[in-house]
Amino acid sequence: MAKRISTSSNSSWIIGLLTMVMVILLMAKKASAITCQEAISILAPCSGYLKGKDPAPPSGACCSSCHSLQQSCHTKEERKAVCLCLKATGPKIGVFPERAKQLTGYCKLPLSVPITPDIDCEK
Repeated sequence: MAKRISTSSNSSWIIGLLTMVMVILLMAKKASAITCQEAISILAPCSGYLKGKDPAPPSGACCSSCHSLQQSCHTKEERKAVCLCLKATGPKIGVFPERAKQLTGYCKLPLSVPITPDIDCEK
């Protein structure tokens, strides 16, 4: 005769397995820091505004992308890396510094330091 496995022990095993999978996925998500290229891609809707091609104020999509980027940076190290990336990349792709500075006000970004070409990414 075949051995019968109880439903409650089967359910407990499945719940335990699902919990382990969720923990592993969450750990993997936290371990993956945002890259410079990802940060630039996230801000793509702001390109026209930042380069002076689109009029002020920036689009809603631009502001949403700014908030999305901000929410993607969970640690001080991630914020520093993104800051250094954008500081180096902005001038190379033709970003107008004044336009970048205005984003915080237009998009209501809660930043503790002003966006300027000489921004101290350590803060």
